[in-house]
Amino acid sequence: MGQQGPWFTAENYIFSSSCSPELPMRNAQAIQGHAALNNPHHQKPTSKERTHELTTNYRIKCKVLRDVTLRLREIILNNIEYENPLYTYFPEIKTIDRQELKSLYNYKEDIILVTTNAKNLLYNEMFEGQEKYKVKQKKYGYYNGSIVFDEKPKGVDSELRHGYTVHSVQGETHEGKLFIDVAGTEYQAKMLYTAVSRGEYAEKIYFVIP
Repeated sequence: MGQQGPWFTAENYIFSSSCSPELPMRNAQAIQGHAALNNPHHQKPTSKERTHELTTNYRIKCKVLRDVTLRLREIILNNIEYENPLYTYFPEIKTIDRQELKSLYNYKEDIILVTTNAKNLLYNEMFEGQEKYKVKQKKYGYYNGSIVFDEKPKGVDSELRHGYTVHSVQGETHEGKLFIDVAGTEYQAKMLYTAVSRGEYAEKIYFVIP
């Protein structure tokens, strides 16, 4: 059996309910329970009592990245128009080309985010010989989404994958380097927000251009 991940951590953050749709269910239940305890007659809490502002983001661990995500949210919430590709407005995040990506990418620790599954083929070819498989079913001790290195897992459906769509990693946090292929995100603020907010530190995030 090949070496298995994970290189994603479990969800471990709380964001303002007005800023993120990804509020974990356990937090929502805790909020409702807290509202009930403050109701002396234990009546069903009102909508106002059920509302609680959560303002601490435990995923993002540096101020620079936090500022980037807040500016992206401002663009989204206020429908701010921009002329140039969106990533160019965030010089705090390093921009590299695919040749530089080759020298920086560690397939066992890092992740490449793409906008479409078709882009995966490009990166599979680029990193030919570096085997990284995504398991597609729960079987034989594997889970759907498990990552296996260096040897294709036997008896379970899997695929060679170096590029992961932004949508497929929504809600997850990555500890290694995060490479975001920005093709397709130039005028997609929500997609770029989701991509950069998978990371913890700005210095570990790279925008990748052709």
